[in-house]
Amino acid sequence: MAKRETVDVIVGAEAINEIGYTNKQGEPDSFFKVALPPGSAIAGEDVSGWEFSPKFVNPVKGDPRLCSLPLLADRLVWLTKAELDEEGHVIRDDAGKAIRRRKDVDPREIKRIFDEHGPDEAYEEDIAF
Repeated sequence: MAKRETVDVIVGAEAINEIGYTNKQGEPDSFFKVALPPGSAIAGEDVSGWEFSPKFVNPVKGDPRLCSLPLLADRLVWLTKAELDEEGHVIRDDAGKAIRRRKDVDPREIKRIFDEHGPDEAYEEDIAF
């Protein structure tokens, strides 16, 4: 099996949120969320605070403050953002789940954003589910 090309995005460890939950088998599990920093734009659209979930988060050798996010080069990354009302509160559906918008982007765009902002610039936002 041929190794697939990846785009390695370097981010500060504080930019990564590990979300714990209980899976369908009743066992503890987790996934990662990374928010794009303030001032992020793709094709002229502000994507500050939009989030994505990398499958892998690897420490950068020699610098424990940094992590590498290997994203598959041939797959689009789903960026999501919770819909907010006029007062800035998350809009929820009838089941209480946050209504989210989705944008599919090339992983090289995410790398460009973090390269421009530097790995130490983290964006912290409450993650709404």
